[in-house]
Amino acid sequence: MRRFAYPLVLLFAVAVASSLLASSSPVTAQAGGGYVYGYVFSFDQYDQLITVGWADILATNDMYTFTAYSGGDGFYEIVLPSGTYTFSISEPGYKEYSASIAVSNGSSTPFNVYLERSEVPIPEFSEYLAAVAIITAFVSVIALTRRARRTTR
Repeated sequence: MRRFAYPLVLLFAVAVASSLLASSSPVTAQAGGGYVYGYVFSFDQYDQLITVGWADILATNDMYTFTAYSGGDGFYEIVLPSGTYTFSISEPGYKEYSASIAVSNGSSTPFNVYLERSEVPIPEFSEYLAAVAIITAFVSVIALTRRARRTTR
């Protein structure tokens, strides 16, 4: 190593040690807990059962708030400390669903959710985004027209 590398490594080690010692909040481990898992379902416009991907799952109690998301296949899983939690599941285009679940030490709780469509259309583009897209297209056409004129001269 070069001569200046040793002092840098020493300085880094001192900085890490001082930040660990300066931590004002001690880390405490939570004893116990459980596992909650399941699928988020709904019905499509043809009344066929489908899974809902990327739904927000929020588990809250008096002390903690945990967040999970359903995957593309609608499956979610979350490990929680022991206690009673209020689960809130939401996804745009669906009504929010809430339920209370008790989690105990070593528990494994299946919890499938069926969301109801809200019948509120989900906007694909906001008015602002549409205006930006039109202006961008207009400026692009002008730039391409100028470039074409320059190359033909």
